[in-house]
Amino acid sequence: MLLKELFIIYFDMYSNTLKPTTYLSNYHTYLKHFNETEIGNKNLNDIDFIYLQTFANNLLNQGYKPKTVKNILSILNTALELGERLKEVNKNYCNLVKLPRFDNKVYFRHSTEIQQDIIKSIIYNDNKYKDIFLFLLHGRRKNEVLSIKWEDVDFDNESYVIRSENCKISKSLEYSLTPLLKYRLKEHYKYTLFNSPKDYIFTNPDTGNKYIDLRRAWNNFLKLNNLPKMRLHDIRHLIGTYAINHLGLSMESVMLTLGHSNISTTHNYLTRNKNFSKIVINSILESVITPLNS
Repeated sequence: MLLKELFIIYFDMYSNTLKPTTYLSNYHTYLKHFNETEIGNKNLNDIDFIYLQTFANNLLNQGYKPKTVKNILSILNTALELGERLKEVNKNYCNLVKLPRFDNKVYFRHSTEIQQDIIKSIIYNDNKYKDIFLFLLHGRRKNEVLSIKWEDVDFDNESYVIRSENCKISKSLEYSLTPLLKYRLKEHYKYTLFNSPKDYIFTNPDTGNKYIDLRRAWNNFLKLNNLPKMRLHDIRHLIGTYAINHLGLSMESVMLTLGHSNISTTHNYLTRNKNFSKIVINSILESVITPLNS
């Protein structure tokens, strides 16, 4: 069996179990790197360790970042694991491939003043995407906001639910509505034409369906408000960085706000401060040394 044939079986078998976004992402990776390519036309049991390491090295030499290569290998690994279960693969060597170490830490390098300007601009901005951007400012991912429906919001109990099929950690999560978000959603509700509670809260008037791509709208927002270039997803990085490093809020509270499944992910938002070691050591010394002026 060829690798590309195994991928066809993989997508057929897991079409109903993979999240739609994961399925599409994996399928695009397959088309780009495994469909009509050398490795895609390779017999499964000819894909040994040396071949896989060479495949990874070639991707790195083409300019792909180590993290991207790791993600490509992860998808390949999943397919080859299926091949093992189907008795078509004798041994899967993906986990033996070595990649350069890379820093997975999130660096949101803008000053506190700029972070505050971004937050205020999102709150007070007044274009047709304002409620989407505000919802994102509450820690939600883009797909979570664009996939939420009116039935997921409970105004009486001041809460909303992100359903498991729309959540990255595949688990339904409930959050409280802040007064501002509740007010803005109620106002949005008044002026939204919809047929049933199962309709999306944010519907693209041009397609009659949910929004897909907001990059142009976001870039226009940044330009109009004289804000530095950043990705829409960086709103989450802004929340984590500002809450932990400026407001001093706990890792646990930020983890729950952002919907992380592991606190180690949240820890990536902690900015290293060169003064931390000085503060700690001074505290230790001052606890045992008699003050000079005593």
